[in-house]
Amino acid sequence: MPIRSIRYAQGVALSLLTLGFVAPITQSTTPHAEAASAVDGPITRTEILSRAQTWIDQHVPYCQCTQGYTDPQGAAYRNDCSGFVDMALHLGQQPNTEGLPAFLDPIGWEQLLPGDIVGTLGAGSGGDNGHVVIFNGWANPEHTVFNSLEEQGGAGAIRTTESKGFQVGSLTAQPYRYKKVMNDGGGSTSSTGSSFEAGRIVSARSADGRLETFAAASNGIYHAWQNQVNGTWSTWSLIGGPTDAKLSLVPNADGRLELFALNGSTF
Repeated sequence: MPIRSIRYAQGVALSLLTLGFVAPITQSTTPHAEAASAVDGPITRTEILSRAQTWIDQHVPYCQCTQGYTDPQGAAYRNDCSGFVDMALHLGQQPNTEGLPAFLDPIGWEQLLPGDIVGTLGAGSGGDNGHVVIFNGWANPEHTVFNSLEEQGGAGAIRTTESKGFQVGSLTAQPYRYKKVMNDGGGSTSSTGSSFEAGRIVSARSADGRLETFAAASNGIYHAWQNQVNGTWSTWSLIGGPTDAKLSLVPNADGRLELFALNGSTF
């Protein structure tokens, strides 16, 4: 793992995590030329919807099968409702409706944004007892019906509409937000619904030519780096720091790269 200095502030406290590293500063860029997420890494709302659309375009049928269809990178996922959501979120695991809450934060109905999740989740929701979909905007002014992308029994991967608070048996659907979702343009949105324009992805090139990338998310700051110049990338690693942060990379006088991360409560 590369070495660097990281400064972050939350409230009025300023901390320094010294992880070493000497690097010149470069203009902020996305971590990949194609601006795609990594497995289990921060992901934009647009990419969530785009990944979901790939199965809709392929008319992937519904089946509670084990790893039935692949995502755009070739990884296989179950082609049931929760497998569809796992694929869209680019998860490395494949939780079912009972396991998905571990990756999500509950939110209010009026906080929903495209790319958020709605479902009957948690204990007792496995198999046919639960259902989960991707929210894609309200379908009426009253906010009682919403547009969804989903794997639906008998229909397969489709765009359709669902009623707010739809029921599956005794369970009522609730709204959720993926813990690592980021607004398009780099802003992340906290589970409290506060949108932070400041959150973003920043990159710099190391002394040996490798790119280093940091991404602000609702649960802290993630870090990834090239394993070699113009080569493959590491997986995203959560390094802590403030949530929903604005990131800035600046060079120190001794050449070390410093990452400053400020959240909305900092002044």
